[in-house]
Amino acid sequence: MRLSSMAAVSAAALVLSATAVPVAVARSGPPPAGAARGAPTTVTLITGDQVRLVGGRAVLAGLRPGVSYRTYTAAHRVRVFPSDAVPLLRSGQLDQGLFDVTGLAEAGYGERADLPLIQTGPATNVAGVRTIRDLPSIGGRAITVEKASLPAVWRQLAATGGKVWLDSKIRPAPEIDPVPAVPRGGLTGAGVQVAVVDTGIDGIGHEVAEKDFTDGVAHGSDHGTRVAATIAGAVAPGIDLLDAKALGADGTGQLSWIIAAAEWAADQGADIVDVGAGLGDADNGLLRQSLDRLSATKNTLFVAGAEPVSRDHAPAATAALTVDPAHRPAAVGAAALLAQRHPDWRGAPLKRRLMSTMDSSSPDPAQALADVVTTDPAFIELPSQPWPHTDDTPVRVPLTYRNSGPTPVTLDLVVRETTLGLPLPPGMATVSPTRITIPAGGSTQVTYTADTSVGTEDGYFYGNIIGTGDGQTVYTSIRLVRDFEEYDVTVHYFDGDGKPSQDWFIATMDLKSAGNIWLFYPDPDGVWRRRLRRGQYVLDNSLSRQDDVRYLPITSLAVTKPLDLVVDARTAEPIQLDLPRLPEPLFAVNLGVVLDTEDGREAALDVMVGDPNTLRSAQVGPNAPPGVLTSVIGALYGDPFDMDTVRSHYLAAWPYLDGVPTGATHSLTAADFAAVRLRFVNLPTKRYWLFEGLEPVARGGRDIPLLRGALADEDVVDYVAGPDVRWEAVSVLYGSSPDAPDLEFIGEPRRYHPGGTYEHRFNHAVLGPALPRSYHPWAERVGDRLRMNMSLWGNDDTSITLNSRTLRTALYRDGVEIRPSREPSNVESYQVPADAGTYRYTMEGTRRPGPVLSTTVSAEWTFCSRPGHRIVPLSVVRFAPTLADDNTAPPGHFTVPFFLQLEDGTHTTPHNLATDVSYDEGKTWQPAEIHHNTLRLDQPDTATSVSLRAHAEDGRGGTIDQTIIHAYTIKKP
Repeated sequence: MRLSSMAAVSAAALVLSATAVPVAVARSGPPPAGAARGAPTTVTLITGDQVRLVGGRAVLAGLRPGVSYRTYTAAHRVRVFPSDAVPLLRSGQLDQGLFDVTGLAEAGYGERADLPLIQTGPATNVAGVRTIRDLPSIGGRAITVEKASLPAVWRQLAATGGKVWLDSKIRPAPEIDPVPAVPRGGLTGAGVQVAVVDTGIDGIGHEVAEKDFTDGVAHGSDHGTRVAATIAGAVAPGIDLLDAKALGADGTGQLSWIIAAAEWAADQGADIVDVGAGLGDADNGLLRQSLDRLSATKNTLFVAGAEPVSRDHAPAATAALTVDPAHRPAAVGAAALLAQRHPDWRGAPLKRRLMSTMDSSSPDPAQALADVVTTDPAFIELPSQPWPHTDDTPVRVPLTYRNSGPTPVTLDLVVRETTLGLPLPPGMATVSPTRITIPAGGSTQVTYTADTSVGTEDGYFYGNIIGTGDGQTVYTSIRLVRDFEEYDVTVHYFDGDGKPSQDWFIATMDLKSAGNIWLFYPDPDGVWRRRLRRGQYVLDNSLSRQDDVRYLPITSLAVTKPLDLVVDARTAEPIQLDLPRLPEPLFAVNLGVVLDTEDGREAALDVMVGDPNTLRSAQVGPNAPPGVLTSVIGALYGDPFDMDTVRSHYLAAWPYLDGVPTGATHSLTAADFAAVRLRFVNLPTKRYWLFEGLEPVARGGRDIPLLRGALADEDVVDYVAGPDVRWEAVSVLYGSSPDAPDLEFIGEPRRYHPGGTYEHRFNHAVLGPALPRSYHPWAERVGDRLRMNMSLWGNDDTSITLNSRTLRTALYRDGVEIRPSREPSNVESYQVPADAGTYRYTMEGTRRPGPVLSTTVSAEWTFCSRPGHRIVPLSVVRFAPTLADDNTAPPGHFTVPFFLQLEDGTHTTPHNLATDVSYDEGKTWQPAEIHHNTLRLDQPDTATSVSLRAHAEDGRGGTIDQTIIHAYTIKKP
């Protein structure tokens, strides 16, 4: 499997989501003495269900009777939905973010004894619920609920007429840019109050009031101080500052802190409020709602950071002025100077003037002070007209220019596109007249016309109406949407009694990209109506009632025309499993699908039950396109979190290629299981959390995570069964960091025969560049993109994802660098020229503290690549010495076998091999004697480790140069 898919597949389809995926181990007390702190995160859903997240995978810590669980994994995020929460999700009383396992973990809410929430509607006065503060701008309050109380009170929290959201963490504010000198013309901002909602201000001399909204979180960051100093120092030295501390030391803050701080600032009479947190998706719209209400009721101008809009998304629809986050202080300072010059301007007029100077995502302070013309509105966005566009009618919008100066202003008007969207075709966006004169102190109106019948390309168009003349430059932002080819899709849902039902849970995913899984519900009449873009989809449908769970996905929804479909629960047939009595009880049964999308990413959708007799299934419509979808029925025996008493688990899997079974009957006996011992060798004396197990792999390499937990000083024996299944041995090791695993081992898929006994070792040296047999290419050329998915730490049958301290990659073509890596990652994708060329790819990485072999590894490949879909020919030199279990060798004469490993995992003899050895961690090197396919070394008594480097050719025009520092240790006699 691809290294990247380890995080992407997560709680996929087998016994999967609930039981198996690297799971943190539930214990009656703290970890044993000496165990590493920072074991993987356990989060609590609003329903009280606990989910553990390890290495991008999630697993439930138990199943409630009569409740089924839906797990969706895509784009490195995992969401888990208990069936009894679906009615409140459908009614809008619970927000989906409450079930975002990844988001809960990222917010750090796993370590808390309570769950922070935002509640609107009637207050809930029951034991375990504590009101932190009222939030009148959204008609709600911030509350916390003791996690132990959640199972009893969660339904009461979502009262009729209200809604519950996670009190989510807002992302850190980015660094600010230096502000160039602004010609103030004698203005200082005197008499203007500016509030800074940030990490707090440490005495810069302008503060008139302060308040802490972080519930006592330590300061630790000078971000707020630097923002305030920039506003009051570089731009508006005469302002009065209000200090609203709403962000913690890491730059993040709970949503309720920021809303409360904004409310306080407006109540204090602030003219302008700088909101340090970004307007991202994490606020679920509540922050925008708050700022809009406060803007309308208090006439306060809020300035918030928002990343420049992309061609696929509209800018933030809010009364706040949203600018590039790095340029907020300059915009706030300019607003303060304008407010001093125009004491009657509050809120909207200030925003319009600043927006009139924005040609992209930031205002020009100097121009804002110099200009006298503004437009109303300052931004025009029109509703899209449905595809096809041959009958689109032009839409006309009045646009008013106002002149606050003492003399008339003449402007020439033109429409120009921006780089955010598609090129504007001639005639799509026009303005009339194209020359105007605005009287002193007066206004002039023009007409903006948008005609989406013009042009042939569908998508998003951004531009500006630009007016220039008499020393003025005035911008009005515009956005148009020319809808993509879309069709009406109507699905009629029926329950097990044949009645229309709105109780279904629907998920859609576009097979071109696993970026998002969208969740929906039928209307009250049992019908789901949606316009979908032309393409191939999976429509995942489930109906869960206490002892009756129906799973009826449409695995191949080809949207090329209007569709009218039926999903009828009566067509589902039972999943009948004749399972043996085993030493451990049955924990869970799963049915789900894993998807390989066209862009190479993976996603998983599944349903899990505790009682297999409650599960029925049917596929609606034809199979998915070949090679895209695999479904799996899985069963797990043994509680995966009980490390104290459960030493072995029994795993069974039945895969189905390209579709989902309409019912199924399977039987097993105890003799059908193979025993697999998993051993992790050469751990340091410090104890680590280790999560290891076996994952079933069907054709094409689509895998279903299924892991259990153990301490790293103990072997694990698991028993596996299933026809036509290969199993990947997987181990995830935590120790040095609570945020990410130190090591993630992925074994070569193997078939285990019934009754057999096998062993798989993890962490045996030498760890270095490796190309073990895999269902996915390590490097491939797809069109004009070159995808590299390499590991610096692996061996002949195991690839490894390593939480490295540093990892640098770069790609060169014909000696010219294409680009270095954007961030530490073993997975890179490059846009390359369309013709053939010679490439050089380099990687170098240093390991974090922890298991200490192969501390620094580097590799450099040269290869030829041609257009088309081609696997890139690569090779590595593998060293395979016979070492003790602690990865040590004796001093003196010692042999190290080697071979050349190719991209398909096969072994061959290298050409023109040259090898060197170092006994001082790479400070000095000497040639290593080669005899046939073996190095003959004379390891000094004084040496503590052996480092190896090699150069080889593969006979196909490619080369490999690699260096491994501290490949293995020399053990003193």
